[in-house]
Amino acid sequence: MDQFISGDNLKLILGLKIKHYRQQQGLSLQRLARRSGLALSYISEIESGKKYPKPEKLIQLARALNISYDELVSARVQEDLDPLANLMNSPLIREFPFELFGVSTRDILQLFGNKPENAQAFLSTFIQIGQAYDMSLENFLFAALRTYQTRQNNYFPEQEAQAEIYRDSLKEASEELGGEGREAPGSQVLVKLLQGMHGYELDTHTLSRNPELEKFRSVYREGPVPRLYLNARLLESQKRFILLRELAFLNLELKIRPFTSSWIQVASFDQLVNNFIASYFAGAVLLPRSRMSEYIRSMQNRSSWSPELLLEPLEREDVTPEMFLYRMSQILPGLHDLSKIFYLRFTGKRDGDRVHLTKELNMTDDMIPYGLHLHEHFCRRWLPLRLMNQIREEGPGEPGELPRAGAQRVRFLDGDREYLLLSVARPLSLEDGKLSVMTLGIQLDGEQRDFFPFALDPSIPDELVHETCERCPLSSGECSLRAAPPGIRHLQDALQRKEKAISGLLRRDQPR
Repeated sequence: MDQFISGDNLKLILGLKIKHYRQQQGLSLQRLARRSGLALSYISEIESGKKYPKPEKLIQLARALNISYDELVSARVQEDLDPLANLMNSPLIREFPFELFGVSTRDILQLFGNKPENAQAFLSTFIQIGQAYDMSLENFLFAALRTYQTRQNNYFPEQEAQAEIYRDSLKEASEELGGEGREAPGSQVLVKLLQGMHGYELDTHTLSRNPELEKFRSVYREGPVPRLYLNARLLESQKRFILLRELAFLNLELKIRPFTSSWIQVASFDQLVNNFIASYFAGAVLLPRSRMSEYIRSMQNRSSWSPELLLEPLEREDVTPEMFLYRMSQILPGLHDLSKIFYLRFTGKRDGDRVHLTKELNMTDDMIPYGLHLHEHFCRRWLPLRLMNQIREEGPGEPGELPRAGAQRVRFLDGDREYLLLSVARPLSLEDGKLSVMTLGIQLDGEQRDFFPFALDPSIPDELVHETCERCPLSSGECSLRAAPPGIRHLQDALQRKEKAISGLLRRDQPR
């Protein structure tokens, strides 16, 4: 069946069609070059999708291939090329940022130029992987974003410099608008900026009154008079972050953007990256790199651990634990060469036992807990899960409950690398009865081992950990915190025994 191809891919599909017709007729590139009067190298570039000839040269090619001009230049493809057309039009190829990995759409399609039917198998493979791990295109795009961050060591000097300039301008604007003139203006000053300079309307009532919307921090509605819906239940620190992110979209001219604070659907990779840039900018305004470096140097002067190392900056800067710890994951590799780190955010109900990993960034070589284990139980020995369990055992929380911090040294059961974990747990402001725990992990080897002297404090507990209970080799007697039987580990062990038996059998029966 004929299928239409997107105009953006006309060069690619023309090249595939010419190659297909040429091979169908048993013509070599040399023979087609002689027939058409065009240079062999030029035809080769057309077939690879690099060139799109002028009409007179297309006529020469059509005649040489014994087909009509219309048939050659049509955006339709014949049945043999349908699998390639499906691949080109698939969301995976259209939206996934292959260029991050040095691969172009042309490279993907050229893999299947001689066997178009394999393109369908390639696409089906990705679909099956997604179904097996409950993944969608969005999961692939988020994975690509993490790769983008990792390649930059999660540090972006351009956004840092822009944030510093903007922070200075905010101080002046705060004084003009009747604020206190402090370095990081309060939410009231930021609201005045959005309303006065950018013509925004702000609604602080609708979200918190609608059961379907009450968990959103903000919703943006574009139009001649843009409107920002802001949840009235937000903490002051969260309001400042969201308002600064909104100002970042405007001042950095990031046109492709999401409309909700929590993702409902990712429209494109550009949308995902722009949201990351705006969020990075907002965090850098609230916690400038110079201030973060001061806190880090202060921690370097401590030989003993205290929760106040993390809790005091939160109170002084009026920021959430996530803002501070995530900002550390940017500044440590960016300015202090501490690149072997990871960041995790877990959430769970206070009266439940399930835990969900809702944010991750891994810049180490170890397989820390990650999002593919959606239906497995994360190792309960990890500090963030221990903190969450401690809070659960204490029962219902009180209004205004303060965050709590902890530290832990961990070593993987199947490895020898050691990590320092710094975690802060807090109740979520928009979801009653729900907890969130943020964790920064720092690999303790070489120079990184001595970076924070307090990391070696004997009062910090040591623990052997694994990824999930389902993959852990420890028995229930060896681990009292096990939340699920080691089913996957048993399957892996059984497979290894079979492989060993087959290997022994083949060695024994070899002719002498």
